[in-house]
Amino acid sequence: MQARLLTLALLFSVIACASTGQSDGAADQNGLPEAYFREGLISSNTFQVYVLVTATSPEEAMNLGLPIVREHCEDSLLREPSLNSRISPNGVRELRELVFSNGSVVRLHQQAPDRWMLVYQVFRLGLRDYLKQVY
Repeated sequence: MQARLLTLALLFSVIACASTGQSDGAADQNGLPEAYFREGLISSNTFQVYVLVTATSPEEAMNLGLPIVREHCEDSLLREPSLNSRISPNGVRELRELVFSNGSVVRLHQQAPDRWMLVYQVFRLGLRDYLKQVY
């Protein structure tokens, strides 16, 4: 009897979650996981930023957003709180090369008919240690 009540309770909770649109994974109103909204060092090997751009197509969003997201990534790396605040001009140049060569758009998401979100990640094994050396 208790097992049947437990089964019914679980069944009703699943139906309630399905009808309200709730899910186990945390996502915003557009269905994009929260992990894409994090910025900074998200692991010892990955640095992530995102920007929003206005465009009519995915191609236009990439063309407009790529230079913006790269610049935002460079600025965010320079302001990363876990690193030292002083950096040489040579270090700035190395960071710029790192962002350009090891970075890529990992997600292009349409939030509205003319609004796109670009998620950009810089991946390098031992990135955190490398950044401490550059600084």
